[in-house]
Amino acid sequence: MTITIDKARLDWTPGRRLGEGTLGLVIRSSQGGQQAITLPDGAKLQQARINGKERPLQVRDNQVWIPLQPGAQSVLLSWQQTHEPALWNKVPAVDLGSPAVNVAVVLHASYERVI
Repeated sequence: MTITIDKARLDWTPGRRLGEGTLGLVIRSSQGGQQAITLPDGAKLQQARINGKERPLQVRDNQVWIPLQPGAQSVLLSWQQTHEPALWNKVPAVDLGSPAVNVAVVLHASYERVI
């Protein structure tokens, strides 16, 4: 099975106590199968959508297994995790499980913070 991640975008919004992350992917698969995405430690999955339809995916050992069909599909994962405000904000690491192209990381800083 060949998997290609054509696009990946991670949006991170740090809050006073919780941070919110959203990962959007466009994945192509030559055959059906699964793709493991590893979320940051302490992440609580809020929503998972595949091709715009909500799916009840579970997290085990920080991994979300995405069911893949042959062809292209869009994936959207949203989660929350504890966040301690600091002088330097870090975007949490997410492991896509495969190489990706067209990658973007967006930090949505509060208007109260100076960038």
